[in-house]
Amino acid sequence: MATARGNLVRAAVTSVVPNAGPVAGTNTVTINGRNFLNTATVKFGSVAASPVTFVSSTELKVVAPAQAPGVVHVRVTTAGGTSSAANGNRYAYGPPAVSSFSPTSGIAGSTVTILGLRFVPHATVKFGMLASPRVTFISATELTATVPNGAVSSKVSVSDSAGTGTSSQRFTVTP
Repeated sequence: MATARGNLVRAAVTSVVPNAGPVAGTNTVTINGRNFLNTATVKFGSVAASPVTFVSSTELKVVAPAQAPGVVHVRVTTAGGTSSAANGNRYAYGPPAVSSFSPTSGIAGSTVTILGLRFVPHATVKFGMLASPRVTFISATELTATVPNGAVSSKVSVSDSAGTGTSSQRFTVTP
């Protein structure tokens, strides 16, 4: 629900594209949402992005500022207020890292919980060369993924626009 200040409505961010990039920043990011104004400011976590290019009331473009590895919320501030933190406005600095997964074996169609760092919504999970047909973002440190049909015993990887992280151990596909 939007909060009104006078007749102005608080901005809302619905997606950040891409939602990951290098720690050096430098990549152009499109912020989608609503109630944006041409005077909007943008922060990646606590770091301001500048300049902010106003495209429309539903789109802004910025260059991601440099930041340490991790996941931050991208927030837009206008005269109506600052957008809320939500899954759709997460941005990862640096590639994902896979630390573990469980169970370590299973059949095609089973669900695997993957733990690690710098996970963002819409990441791709692969079992070897095959992409999971269903990936659920739980948090910046946890995803769940369905083992794809045809998967063979292999390492598990998580990819986004900042890169790929691969497990050190293999997932064993059981008959």
